[in-house]
Amino acid sequence: MSRKPRTVAISQPFYFPWLGAVEIFFNSDAYVFLDDVNFQRGGLNNRVKIKTKDGLRWLTVPLLKPSQNKLICEIEIDDQNDFRSEHQILENSYSGAAHFKIVKNILNNVFNNNLTSLSETAILSEMHLFQAFNLQNSPLTFKSSDLSLSEKGSSRILKIVKMLEGEVYLTAHGSVNYLDHIEFEKNGIEVRYMKYGSWNYPQLYGEFNPFVSSLDALACLGKESTRLISFNSIHWRDFISG
Repeated sequence: MSRKPRTVAISQPFYFPWLGAVEIFFNSDAYVFLDDVNFQRGGLNNRVKIKTKDGLRWLTVPLLKPSQNKLICEIEIDDQNDFRSEHQILENSYSGAAHFKIVKNILNNVFNNNLTSLSETAILSEMHLFQAFNLQNSPLTFKSSDLSLSEKGSSRILKIVKMLEGEVYLTAHGSVNYLDHIEFEKNGIEVRYMKYGSWNYPQLYGEFNPFVSSLDALACLGKESTRLISFNSIHWRDFISG
């Protein structure tokens, strides 16, 4: 039997992210939190959408002097306002869900740590989220800030994959805008794009919305949420050609 190629995935740390992030995590053998790139205002490092009885709402971690000139791992949380208690909106929204206890445990595990770093808080939120899906094939995890990198852009991603002896680089769709696919091929690395699942499950508060936190799936489905996870990807040439 031939050996499965080692798949590396790389992503910025996101706060309680959507199901697409969960899929990429469980489709990788090594997963890198890209925490030493510039913070982008309006991104998803410190906020995520949830469903409420009043419609979609952003759940946001307040930041202390955030700047796009700072790295994600340099951004601190502004604790002047207790955002953790403000996130009571999660309990108000999902307390009626069949599996709310799972979400409650995740929130307690994250908020009880009282971390001040945005990066560490986002990573912790993701790790507890991923663990709740209870799939067996969890990858090894790394932080790019621990890897002493000097490269930028696509070259940075390539360097990480090579450092981790990756043979396949699995990525989200946004990478198509900057990734040098040919350079990866020259280095013997196959680039593949995640083929997200066709998620559809009974949600609270109206019609289905796939772009909310994965906490939603866990609250509504519990352990059954694992059936939503896709294990399919597409070669970069096929992805670009449509």
